[in-house]
Amino acid sequence: MMRREYFYALCLALSLCVPFASLSAHPHTYLDAELGIVLDTNGVQALSFRWAPLRNFCDQLIAYDRNADGRFDGAETEAVRVDAFEAIEKYHYFIHIDVDGVPYRIATIEDFSVQLGGGQVYFSFSTPCRIPAMLEESRLTISMRDETSYVSFALRYVDDGQDDAIVSALEIIRDGSVYSHGSDFGNQDVCLSFRLANPEPGKDCWSSIPSGLIAESALQAIPDATHANPFFKTGLEPVAGVQEGGNPIFSAP
Repeated sequence: MMRREYFYALCLALSLCVPFASLSAHPHTYLDAELGIVLDTNGVQALSFRWAPLRNFCDQLIAYDRNADGRFDGAETEAVRVDAFEAIEKYHYFIHIDVDGVPYRIATIEDFSVQLGGGQVYFSFSTPCRIPAMLEESRLTISMRDETSYVSFALRYVDDGQDDAIVSALEIIRDGSVYSHGSDFGNQDVCLSFRLANPEPGKDCWSSIPSGLIAESALQAIPDATHANPFFKTGLEPVAGVQEGGNPIFSAP
């Protein structure tokens, strides 16, 4: 498991080595992101995400805590999911995955929840992502980025997991061509190299083909531009301080 202090030191060291590319678009919504990589004896089992919506986004979400009790109950969570999260499915949740040079997108998400703490809203969710460990080293790269440049992601923490059956190493790589509000040197790709530590003959193992993922080449192209927060359901417009029927986001007239 990667210590937080080491993670930030590594990011700083790597950032000094990568030139920053000029940017052609300006993001309007910021999200701080945390990533968890779940390992077991067979390889990568799942990925977990925790996103903190910030600029031009958080205030509208806080209003979904309609009884102002500091938490999101089941109905409030579902309202947030439908109104302000479900729409990014067409962007494949802005999650890019590469397994040994083959680009993938996640097939589905699970366990979506919304938390509120210290005036900040958090989205939490996971995705099954079975990528088998082999005798030879495999390389998994995970990046959160928006091709339309409307949303900016900043990676704040990584838990790279641990299992005695797996030998793994984590690397953080800066991509200077993608803007990140958390770094003047660009977005960050998380790269995990892993292999079996002591494979046993006849040991049950997953198929060599990743499951829970869809090859990017098999998917329709995602939108390449947007002029509104893509998290909001089509036809809904956030209006600060205004509510209609108890909903802080409502259809524009």
